[in-house]
Amino acid sequence: MADSNKPLVVGLAGFGTVGGGLARLLEENAGIIRQRTGRDIQVKKVLVRNAQKARTVPLPPGADLTTNPDELINDPEIDVLVELMGGIDAPRTIIDRALDAGKHIVTANKALLAKYGPELYAAAEAKGVDIYF
Repeated sequence: MADSNKPLVVGLAGFGTVGGGLARLLEENAGIIRQRTGRDIQVKKVLVRNAQKARTVPLPPGADLTTNPDELINDPEIDVLVELMGGIDAPRTIIDRALDAGKHIVTANKALLAKYGPELYAAAEAKGVDIYF
């Protein structure tokens, strides 16, 4: 299992209602998460479509805002990409590339999984990573 002194590093794709809510919950429940899992969760980068848009939830401490998916996909420190963007085409491209880069995936995108689930799960298995929803 992973070193418990090393946080689980997350790249968050999407920071609307769901992404902002996840960030808030991770921060509010950090102690419980650490107690139950033995690890901290650190959101390192947050991908958004429009960096200028006003946000109702502050960025997680230490997280950088980006409009470039490559910053999440190519960052070797990011263990898990959490996709909360909505839609199908852009998230599919990001998830495919993240899987190729060996990232684990968590998504709330039911439409994407309904349409491309078998292919995504096969790609994850081939890379030795997981997809959760």
